[in-house]
Amino acid sequence: MTDPVLVGGLASLGAAFSWAIGTVMFKRRLHFESPTAVNLFKTAFCLPLFVATWWVLAAGGPFPLGAEACFWLVASGVCGLAAGDTALFTALRDIGAQRTMLIQATGPMIATLVAAVWPGEALGLGQVAGIGLTMLGVTWVIGWNRRGPAEPLVARGVAFAALSSVLNALGIVMTRSALQGFAELEVRGELELAAAATSVRLAAAVVFLLVLGRWRRRREDRRGGERRRLAWGRLVLPSLIGTYVGLAAVMIGLVYAPSGIVAALSSTTPLFLLPLGFWFLGEPLRLSAVVGTIVAVAGVALIFLTDLSF
Repeated sequence: MTDPVLVGGLASLGAAFSWAIGTVMFKRRLHFESPTAVNLFKTAFCLPLFVATWWVLAAGGPFPLGAEACFWLVASGVCGLAAGDTALFTALRDIGAQRTMLIQATGPMIATLVAAVWPGEALGLGQVAGIGLTMLGVTWVIGWNRRGPAEPLVARGVAFAALSSVLNALGIVMTRSALQGFAELEVRGELELAAAATSVRLAAAVVFLLVLGRWRRRREDRRGGERRRLAWGRLVLPSLIGTYVGLAAVMIGLVYAPSGIVAALSSTTPLFLLPLGFWFLGEPLRLSAVVGTIVAVAGVALIFLTDLSF
């Protein structure tokens, strides 16, 4: 009989790999499309897929989330999926896949620090050590890749990547807050709950991005800017692989394995991006980047896999 933890661990690694592939594919399109437009398409494309997933799992049952949970999930969707992912795509365009996703690896660290303040989760000694390792690895890679003063585009990309990491971390904490009142469910119930929560987050993000896009179009019209048609056909595959498959794999992982293992293994995307970025995007593969990325990912794993308390 297959070990459930092994199934969950493989699903979590599959999620990280899916995100890495999606990142490479999105990066190629960001040379031609705006980050906001790409994020809107990605989010709108995945919304009906997750609604359909919930509907199949619910088998005609009632919607499992109340008003308070939906409030936090809406806030999480706007903060993380809308604003956070738009910042992520901006960074991806400016500084490339490897450095963007490495900075994104600080998200779990930030979420841990935020949760220590609100809602007041205990911070363990191992988590503190993991935070230190993560910061050391990220600082090492970014600092090593600098050649004299930072170029404005690189500095902007690093700032947007950091902003995305903070916003997504806040989104994680809000999602935890929304779902913390639910008792343990059977496998199908947990998958249904995760699909419903993801659907609410995606719907909120779509509404926010539509309003933002409309405001930006009006501003461009006043300036006399030329509108471009979005090449949506070329965004279907990265949206499917990088968003739907990745999030679905995490949902499966959380059902079969402890959340710490899932979080640690699904944070290995920067490791997969080292060879993928080199092969498909022509990004340099330096020893300093490899060492720094391994150190940072090890720090993330330590945050989740230890519960040594003060």
